[in-house]
Amino acid sequence: MHWRFQRACSLHSLSRLLLAAVVLCCLNPAAAEPVVMNQHHMSLNLSQQMVLLEDPDSALDLEGAKAALAQGRFQPVADAPLQLGYSDSAYWLHFQVHNGLLEHTANNREDRFYLTVDYPLLDNVEFFHIRDSGTQTMVSGDIYLFDQRYFSLNTYVFPLALQPGETGDIYIRVFSSSSLLIPITLQTEQ
Repeated sequence: MHWRFQRACSLHSLSRLLLAAVVLCCLNPAAAEPVVMNQHHMSLNLSQQMVLLEDPDSALDLEGAKAALAQGRFQPVADAPLQLGYSDSAYWLHFQVHNGLLEHTANNREDRFYLTVDYPLLDNVEFFHIRDSGTQTMVSGDIYLFDQRYFSLNTYVFPLALQPGETGDIYIRVFSSSSLLIPITLQTEQ
């Protein structure tokens, strides 16, 4: 009878441990659902769909940000648009985007999307798009010459492509000597 009691206690402890792990995963911002771009969502404000990490020493690179996300150090963004005031810190943003379009926008079977950071006073905006085929990196900001931008616009626009059904990981690193207002939208090519 004694071994049955021990086994029941072990199973009870194991089930409680598994339940705690599931709850922690659900609370972890890294476990957020991807943003789905489809025919019903041709343009989305992403402010409340992202998670945020302050990097007070501006020491993190992309690998450090990915590790911080895995450790659950990113926090959900509550403001729309994201307003961080004046800060010497760099900030990392993260979200995932899923291509759920039924009608494709390109002949090569990759759909193009455009991420817009609509605040021209940001000094430096680094964009990282991680997908199975590799990592796409782009940099913009008001410390760079205007003709170095991907599009001749006052805002910062970053193109990204996704295969139908593909989900991409997006990281954005921002720092600025001006006020940090970071309104971000994602649009389809159409």
